[in-house]
Amino acid sequence: MITNENIARHELIGLTASVINAADKNMIGTNGMVTDETKNTLVIRNHTTTKEKRIPKMDSIFRFQTENGEVDVSGSVIVCNPADRVKKIKSGRF
Repeated sequence: MITNENIARHELIGLTASVINAADKNMIGTNGMVTDETKNTLVIRNHTTTKEKRIPKMDSIFRFQTENGEVDVSGSVIVCNPADRVKKIKSGRF
């Protein structure tokens, strides 16, 4: 179950997300499904237009939809390689 406390431990690809704050104000309001993740970015595909936007994690705040409601995450918390992030969490270094 994904919660505010453990969202960084989970796969973000496949979750519905929206950008609620960003250094680039043109990115605010971007929403859709996370289709890819790199160390520094999330790729979000809009549900209606199917256009994808690459959003920098740093200086952004994302709102993810989970089965338990909405979870807001500062991009700075998830800046790292997705596989490394999971390893760090499991080892207690995150």
